[in-house]
Amino acid sequence: MKKFNIVSADGLDPNIFQKLKNNPNFSTPDKPKLDDKELEAFLPEVEGLIIRSKTKPNKNFIDRCPNLKYIIRAGEGTDNIDKWYCQTKGI
Repeated sequence: MKKFNIVSADGLDPNIFQKLKNNPNFSTPDKPKLDDKELEAFLPEVEGLIIRSKTKPNKNFIDRCPNLKYIIRAGEGTDNIDKWYCQTKGI
């Protein structure tokens, strides 16, 4: 069974991250928060992206994620996400 590649870019509560990491349906990096260089390495494979306020999924960012299907905003508001561009890409 193929695992869904999911990345928590800006960090998650350690308990929530551990549940995500232990879920057999997901493949995720070994740490709940990635620096910009680490995140960049995962972009070509990421299918689900969990963000807070630091990561700004704009057109340039989204274009580096050819397999992206979902962006999950862990927090309030979505003004840091280019929702129009996401819609045109089927995200």
